[in-house]
Amino acid sequence: MRRYVTTLFRLKELFLIPIITVPAIALIVTFYTGREYRVQAKIWVDPSGFLTSTTSGSGQRTPSVIEAGTLTEWMSTESFRTEIIKRSGLQDAIDEGLWPVPAKLGEQVAGIPVVRSIARAMGVVTPAGQDEAVDLAHTLIERQIVIASEGNNLLSVRYTGVEPYLGKRLIEEGIILYNEKTAARQQSDSVLSVEFYGRQAELQLQKLNAAEAAERSFLISHPEPIGGQNRPASELSEIARLARTVALERTLYEDALRKLEQVRIQGEAAISNRNESFAVVDLPEIPPKASLAGSALILNLIVGLTLGGMITGAGVIMLTWTDRTVRTKEDIEETVKIPLVEQIPLISGFNDRKNIGVRSAFTALLAPLGDQSMALPVDR
Repeated sequence: MRRYVTTLFRLKELFLIPIITVPAIALIVTFYTGREYRVQAKIWVDPSGFLTSTTSGSGQRTPSVIEAGTLTEWMSTESFRTEIIKRSGLQDAIDEGLWPVPAKLGEQVAGIPVVRSIARAMGVVTPAGQDEAVDLAHTLIERQIVIASEGNNLLSVRYTGVEPYLGKRLIEEGIILYNEKTAARQQSDSVLSVEFYGRQAELQLQKLNAAEAAERSFLISHPEPIGGQNRPASELSEIARLARTVALERTLYEDALRKLEQVRIQGEAAISNRNESFAVVDLPEIPPKASLAGSALILNLIVGLTLGGMITGAGVIMLTWTDRTVRTKEDIEETVKIPLVEQIPLISGFNDRKNIGVRSAFTALLAPLGDQSMALPVDR
């Protein structure tokens, strides 16, 4: 390990070249190729559509958070993404082989069998078949379209990538499809509510009819006494009970009718007001020019530093293994297999030839005849 460190510091100027140049090249490549477009739509969510606040462990959930979460969940479903792909025309482009458009680097790499599979996994080479292209389209929607809350009532749908026109279409069709599904869900909920309260009203009407029939039957079977006589107390009590039952069932029936009408009105209002409660205030627009991708810049910088470090490490290992120069006491002992007794450094003021002579003289004096150890000059 010490020899590797020695080699590194001895040739540090040489080893600094890949550490500096490789990240610099990566940054230059990123500056020219790591450009991306950001297409964004902003949506206003009317808080009147959320009559009750929803709370969770993190606190109160605002209307925009609720809508953003719902839209994100829809985006995570395969059926929703498939519908967006069809509506945006992306499926037709895939069927005709027009998408994805291969990059220049991808066209060059596609002809190399060994590299093709690795490049395809990195996204450099376009997919070989329609199934792979469809999977790539699903991945694009999942990763490059982000829904986020930007306030209590404002949320954004943002696409970030190299195909701004495609991103604009995906955002537009995604919002329209979400509105349709939400309206359909609200309509379905309204229909279910109307059916439920309609059944409740029917049952209550049946109870009212039964109570009225029981009252009429009792009055027919127990007519008014003749000659001004009074009814017995038991009949009066039963007639009062039947009247109370009829009044109660009539009140319940009228309440059921009011609830049914209220649910019907609320459902119609929710459906008709959907466009107002979920309004696109900023349409998705294509920016005039692409911006530098921060994530790509950081990633390529990390890759460049890693690659430069690997090149430097490989150079240190190679030069250390191939360098047979004797520089230290340990190098001498490893070379001649004899322990070193003394080291004589270079003498200041002498040239190399004089230093060699002086060290040779000291070596002769310090190494007695017949001794297995010896003193050798060391270049320090």
